[in-house]
Amino acid sequence: VYILSVHRVYEAEWRSLIINSGNQVSQTPEEADVALCMSHNIPYLQNNKKWELMKNQSLPIIMGRATPMSHNSIQLDKAVSLGVKHHLIASKKLHQLTSSEMKKNGFSNKGIYYIPKCNDALTRELLQDDTKLGLDNPIESPESLSKIITLINHYGQNKGDKFQEYKQVESLIPDVYYYGKESPHGFVNAVEALSKSKFLLHLKGLGCVDNSPIQAIAMGVPVLTTQDSIKNTLNDESSVHNVSSYIAKDVDELIEFLHNCSTEQYLELRKTTWEFGERFRNWPLKTLHDFNELIQDAVQTGISSAEIDENVATYKASKRSKG
Repeated sequence: VYILSVHRVYEAEWRSLIINSGNQVSQTPEEADVALCMSHNIPYLQNNKKWELMKNQSLPIIMGRATPMSHNSIQLDKAVSLGVKHHLIASKKLHQLTSSEMKKNGFSNKGIYYIPKCNDALTRELLQDDTKLGLDNPIESPESLSKIITLINHYGQNKGDKFQEYKQVESLIPDVYYYGKESPHGFVNAVEALSKSKFLLHLKGLGCVDNSPIQAIAMGVPVLTTQDSIKNTLNDESSVHNVSSYIAKDVDELIEFLHNCSTEQYLELRKTTWEFGERFRNWPLKTLHDFNELIQDAVQTGISSAEIDENVATYKASKRSKG
């Protein structure tokens, strides 16, 4: 498997999935049988030298998908129109939405695979550094923690409703911070920051199946969120109320919870979060089996990068003719 386009922070997770499913990571397109691409931005990819190498090799492509259709730079119907047949979907609800949209547009559902996210590589990092977290005893004195953090890269950029909700929490609750590109605090190592945090605060509008809640839960850190944030980001599989998260009706109820949460209540939530997080610390056997099946299917029937390149030109010409 050749990794064409994957966020550098999570490349270790994809390498782990590829290897643990019985496959190999190829360093170049020439050595590969299939390519993994976690971006739907076809114009961006076409400007990438790696795309030319892939096109020359005629590699089948698996495209990853963690966002609802309307949020991508190239939507699902466009991607399929370009010839993409294989999609890796990160949530059951998104899988249902994608299948429905495919059917509505007259496309086949055969190449859609549900592959939930995991933090297997994160677990290895934790095991190698006892100062961050130990698996038998996640945090020695969690009751002493007070910091609440948000890990959203472009949070302050649009100054939308969810950012304003964050600012409301920040103004009423002590020791609340957010990190990312737009933050005055800049970027932070997620593992290190979460290991010193009481909660992960995740208030988000339109988005995707986010990595930070899964990272937090894998580390035993409960997630604070709201019902509409869950609906917007499709994180309902990782954030379960009073198990791995506290899901408030709205931000006012969330603030009330923080004011009233006792040490005993917090420690119990921390315990259940750690137990629930086991599914995010090791790749489940079913996921490994399904991912391998996806790879084999793509190798046998997948569309090639050369065909996609040709279809892009056809698609653009069609759009121009329609005005």
